[in-house]
Amino acid sequence: MRSSASSSCSKGLLRSVLTGKEATPRPPVRTLFASAVSRLDSSLPFSQQQQHNGKKRPYPLAVFDQVRPSTASTRSLDWRSLSSRSKSTAAAVSTDDYHVEDRPRLAALRERLQTEPAPRPASQYAQNGSSPIVTTTTSSVTATSPSPAVVESPILDMEELRAWADAQPDLPLDNQKLLLTDRYQRHHSYLRLSLTERCNLRCTYCMPPEGVPLQPKSHILQTSELLQLASYFRYQGGVSKFRLTGGEPTLRADLVDIVRGLKALDPQQIGMTTNGIVLASKLPALVEAGMDSINISLDTLQPDKFAELTRRPAGYLDKVWQALEACQEVQQEQMRMSGQSKPNLTVKLNCVVMRNVNTDEIADFVKLTQTFPHLAIRFIEYMPFSDNGWNNDQLVPYPELLQDLHDNHNIDLQKVPSPDPSDTTKWYQTPWSSTASSRNIGFITSMSQHFCGTCNRLRLTADGQLKVCLFDGKTELSLRDALRAGFTNQQLAKVIHAAVQNKHYKLGGHVDPQALADDADTNRPMTLIGG
Repeated sequence: MRSSASSSCSKGLLRSVLTGKEATPRPPVRTLFASAVSRLDSSLPFSQQQQHNGKKRPYPLAVFDQVRPSTASTRSLDWRSLSSRSKSTAAAVSTDDYHVEDRPRLAALRERLQTEPAPRPASQYAQNGSSPIVTTTTSSVTATSPSPAVVESPILDMEELRAWADAQPDLPLDNQKLLLTDRYQRHHSYLRLSLTERCNLRCTYCMPPEGVPLQPKSHILQTSELLQLASYFRYQGGVSKFRLTGGEPTLRADLVDIVRGLKALDPQQIGMTTNGIVLASKLPALVEAGMDSINISLDTLQPDKFAELTRRPAGYLDKVWQALEACQEVQQEQMRMSGQSKPNLTVKLNCVVMRNVNTDEIADFVKLTQTFPHLAIRFIEYMPFSDNGWNNDQLVPYPELLQDLHDNHNIDLQKVPSPDPSDTTKWYQTPWSSTASSRNIGFITSMSQHFCGTCNRLRLTADGQLKVCLFDGKTELSLRDALRAGFTNQQLAKVIHAAVQNKHYKLGGHVDPQALADDADTNRPMTLIGG
């Protein structure tokens, strides 16, 4: 998929579409770094590497890419037996501080969200005649998964796809929720936009050591195309939240113009996920243009380990800290100007946790919230993608992290509910949190306790491919080619709607994380998806 994505723009094989306390004073940040460096074990084994005002914007869509055969495994995996350590941890720690066993309704809800329900029949607007949805393995189609009709051969060009769309009944485009609602009644109101495939780091879990093949500039969405699609999803699909990703989005020269264009669409939030290397100098202009959420990816506080994980100079770590300090300065200025106790800019630090790589630094990350009181830290479970060396022994379930903080660092986190039913994060607060409802420590448990049942996310890759699921490498729809072929607003709606109808309930159609890992080579590396 990685190389085939760079094939012809005008024709490509249909990939499988539609288919009240003050914070305790802490030493300066760089003092924390120095302390962390002194504890670095040089022999550390690493992995092998609202609804709007009623305005409608008529925008048109594409061709697809060829797909590789599925090698998905169907064996199950008991995540309570990841290791002898996690077994003992599971017995010592409940899944969260609510003690699920004492709360039957909560336990029942959690069990229901982990179990795939029988989907409703596919939308009437995606059933007539043969569908351009193609699956590459019949094992993924079951009697309980009535997706739109599966065809034996892919649609080879845009005119065939246009003819298919014209044969379908028109969608009522005044119904914002219909377009992006799938068979499990999940409405997708969050669109992640990848701006570039390029990145200035080479993180081990994100891309293979040799890097990834980059496509010609002509294959990447132009600014006008990206904003055209964003406007379509905003006004026709009811998308209210955008997040810019990469590669590394700060490498895109017209980033500020893109943010300003998105702001004109009046969404609830415009965010960006970045490694922070060049963020400090760009942040003021981005915030002025309308950005109100920043996620910074950082997996270690130790320079030598940073160099090994990112395959880049250790000195780059200082640049990330400059980004954190710049974010804090913006937050403080916003609070000073508004007189409010919270800034408008939300800042989160994302850390991918890998056993025997950075598990010894969890407490150090948590303590950063003492130096940066308006910073939230999120620990993300290690996920399998193409050529990233994933194995289940490196996966660390979050109860194990909670137990480690309690036993070895005397830090007891308190569970805090999230107001967003589609939030991917299990939120906690530290003992030194300044407010009772502060959510400053989070865990994203996509492998050990997935949250697919409430997923509201779609992704648009830098080359304009619509991905309905992060983990599904077999179904992509080229909205870039659709736009360039001049598809009408209605034609575009029909094809997107069919793609969303084809979304699996969990993990891109895989039964468990191990099956996902076995099938990882059919998906893009993370850097070409955008996270």
